[in-house]
Amino acid sequence: MQLIPVGDAEKPRNQFPPVYVGETLIGEDDIAREMQHHPAEEVAEAWHEAAKSLVIRELLLQQASRLKLDDIDDEEDRIARVLEFELNVPDPTEQDCERFYNANPARFRSPTLMAVSHILLAAAPDDVQERIRQEEAGQQLLSSLIDGRSQFAELAKQYSACESRHQLQRELAWKVSIWNSQTRP
Repeated sequence: MQLIPVGDAEKPRNQFPPVYVGETLIGEDDIAREMQHHPAEEVAEAWHEAAKSLVIRELLLQQASRLKLDDIDDEEDRIARVLEFELNVPDPTEQDCERFYNANPARFRSPTLMAVSHILLAAAPDDVQERIRQEEAGQQLLSSLIDGRSQFAELAKQYSACESRHQLQRELAWKVSIWNSQTRP
């Protein structure tokens, strides 16, 4: 059995300095648990951000004590009350809202919604020959559509194995609304 030297047992294992808010020590274990919420390239950066977050939390809780809000059991509620009491946030004007909207258009859009049609050329997953035949048939159908020799609705009515081709009277091809992220190439 080989012994691996671990260094001086008297030295602390943590490479980071202790963190205090006044007389209150922010524990290493607390910082380690908080680090998961602060992803970073380097451990030191994550540790620093986690420690900073816990220092801010402790400062807010200490302010809650000064404001005599200790009767509120839930820490999150106590912090929310401190923020309500200490921060003066003005109501936004119509111009403020419009400026924010114009500066953040992606936040106010839903994903692209598409109406799609299909022709189902069915083959059992284990029937290789039928799958090859259906793929060739699909290529021929696609060519006739691209060349303009056929209309999609006509081809859907004639070739699709999907039952929905019988359900719609005006539009023979089945249509469904889907989100762009629901499709695969």
